[in-house]
Amino acid sequence: MADTFLARLFGKNEKESKNDKQETKKQEELPAFTGPAAIHNPDSRWDRRNKPVGYILGASPGFAQFAQGEEKLASTGLGRKIAKASRMGFDFAMIDYETLSEMYEPDLKDLIRRIKKAQGNEAVGRKFEVGVHLPTDLDLCIANAFQWKQMQEKLIRGAFSSAELVGARFYLFHTSSNIRPHVTFTVGQQEPRVAQVSHDGINLGDFMDAVDQGEYIDPKTGNHGDLKSVLTPEGKKWDGMVDWYKAKFISVLFNVMGAAGDPALIGYLERGMIEDKFYGLKSGKETIKIEYNKLAKNAWEKVKEKEKGLFDKEINDIHAKKNKIDLRLKELQERLKNNPQEEQSLAYEINTLRQGQSNLSDFLEQKKNELEAIMNSEQMVTLFLDPKTRETIQQNILNRLETEFLVILNGGKDHPKINPQPSYEHYRSIEKIRELLEYYDFDTIFDFWKNHGSECEERVSYHVIAKYLWLTKDKFWIDIVGGEYEPDKILKRADEGKEFYYGDGHGKKVDDLVENLITAVASKYIQGHLFTTDPTRDMRALTEKRINDHVDKVKTEVAGATNCEKATSVYWYTRFNKIMIYIETAMPPQGQEGQLRVMSANDHVRLVKHLDDGEYTSYTMDFEHLMDNFIDPGTDIAALKDGDGKYITMLHINAPRPVMGTHAPLDLISHDQYLLYVWMYDLKQKGMDNAYIIWEMGSFGSRESATAFRRLIDCLRKNQHYNNLPNEFFGIDETFEAQQHVAIREHAYDPLEGVLMIPEETHTLLSSAAKEKGKLAEWARERFR
Repeated sequence: MADTFLARLFGKNEKESKNDKQETKKQEELPAFTGPAAIHNPDSRWDRRNKPVGYILGASPGFAQFAQGEEKLASTGLGRKIAKASRMGFDFAMIDYETLSEMYEPDLKDLIRRIKKAQGNEAVGRKFEVGVHLPTDLDLCIANAFQWKQMQEKLIRGAFSSAELVGARFYLFHTSSNIRPHVTFTVGQQEPRVAQVSHDGINLGDFMDAVDQGEYIDPKTGNHGDLKSVLTPEGKKWDGMVDWYKAKFISVLFNVMGAAGDPALIGYLERGMIEDKFYGLKSGKETIKIEYNKLAKNAWEKVKEKEKGLFDKEINDIHAKKNKIDLRLKELQERLKNNPQEEQSLAYEINTLRQGQSNLSDFLEQKKNELEAIMNSEQMVTLFLDPKTRETIQQNILNRLETEFLVILNGGKDHPKINPQPSYEHYRSIEKIRELLEYYDFDTIFDFWKNHGSECEERVSYHVIAKYLWLTKDKFWIDIVGGEYEPDKILKRADEGKEFYYGDGHGKKVDDLVENLITAVASKYIQGHLFTTDPTRDMRALTEKRINDHVDKVKTEVAGATNCEKATSVYWYTRFNKIMIYIETAMPPQGQEGQLRVMSANDHVRLVKHLDDGEYTSYTMDFEHLMDNFIDPGTDIAALKDGDGKYITMLHINAPRPVMGTHAPLDLISHDQYLLYVWMYDLKQKGMDNAYIIWEMGSFGSRESATAFRRLIDCLRKNQHYNNLPNEFFGIDETFEAQQHVAIREHAYDPLEGVLMIPEETHTLLSSAAKEKGKLAEWARERFR
């Protein structure tokens, strides 16, 4: 009887059972899997990769915390949830971890094994199978160091418990349950400054250093190269990520010093990189130096030209005076030659003239030296700051030179300090920036920042990883954002309130690009959690002996297999245990609807594609969660490319209600039932031919839900178009029609009771003769026949 009930429950007929046996035989002919996946017995409902074959209907018993009284006690704990699910009339269930401490229930592994065996169907060789939903607060998109580590430890425990304790067919986690980071003025909210990590958990500063030195290897892509000396995608040379970071986020480095960042310096560096004048602090220093020297040199050339005229006049005057003295001395010498007796009377004048001649010669030499110093000075900084130069020029001349220099910089107007012109203001700003860049040792400051945990806001980490994705032409960036869109410019144009990326109104909208940027980086963080093989962050990161023992067992059993050296990463550990990984759109916190980092089906499909092309990862589509995030499921499905449905192999379904956590039951003969089928049918046309259909039972009970879901699946298997659904889909069969006809006939005249004014006739239903002959009682006994 149980077999018949289960056959009806899952819509199996003899033909389908025969196909199941053929599929099982086909699977047995495939090469045996060499890893620990032996814990899974062959079952025609799954292929050898543990993906569902056809549509598997299951249920989720929900959270114990939402139950009341005795029911709450009876369903608290993982083992009790599985027992509850097994009594709901299904032989597959998804069990929710409310907290990972549930994996520490005593003798949990043996308890689950006994429940699976007892609740299975030995007649057809099936166990009661389960999948695991990890805690809803798991978020692998966070860059804050402590939270990254905390989430990784949860993921490790979830993977281990799914493989070793539960023997699950899959485990599932939400992609993002936190609001987007504050990357622009209008996205996210103010964040605290805390230690930050890269996508795979490395100290953010160490990550940039490793990338620059060619020592960083991306755990998924294997990308390994020195980005310090390569060209950017735009063909421009640059000096590495660290150098870029020092310029782009110099305000962070000022914060490390406890100093207020200079707005002129920060603005100059930001504008320069956006306008492609330079690509980092080193080239920024050179550019500011060149710009400063150009301004100074142009003004100085004009000063020199004016000063040369002044000095030439003075030198000519000295020459004239010297020539006059020379002529007088020549006269006196001729006179003495002819009149030697006048030597005594002329001695004073001659000595005076000779002294004047000597003084003029010295003065002339001084003027020539000063002129030479001025003419040979390329920059005013040399003239004003070089002690040797200052020694050769009189102070009054230096003061005059400085005044002339400033007047020229001020557009030729006097008193630049009292009435500064834009040209002078610009010069002073440039001069201040140059002085600050020379004064601070930003290399040392960066090292200090890095060694103390790379403390900053999460938006900074997202910007850094976005830059890395763009530079390395990462698939997430290319597919989600687009290779031609540079992250610095996306965020700058967003801050400026621009609508389009390009000024001519072409290209993608800036708001869309910002969201895509966050989604691409968030996807990279998920990838980093799954693929890192660093012993401090992979499956060996926890000191718990039973976890490490099982990891060592996996490594031993997969020795020689492809990628076995990566068996300690969460992804490969899961894969070698033949468990699927499902990712799902999260239900947003109140007030954060539509603000999560990864939300739409399209976002998740692209994530799955670039994780492993759907080999052991897949998307779980939850219609209610999509609506909670302001996403229309029908529109989202329509936006999928043909074939993308194969990356969606699980649906969480209940009556679609756009209110968080409703999980309403599904009624027969309802618009809810029809609407769900429309979405499921459209997904099938996109390629969703194999999937779990998981009913997430809420606190309202089952009512007609199980029957309604089975009818959905029956029609979906037949690929019945939603405009041509049979009456049976809505529960309208022959029995139902007969009941309705009897009810109609029995109560057809109810509205006329007490209002008829005509006399009764002996041959009608209204005849008193019928009553007298006892026909009324006879009709009552024949009711509904």
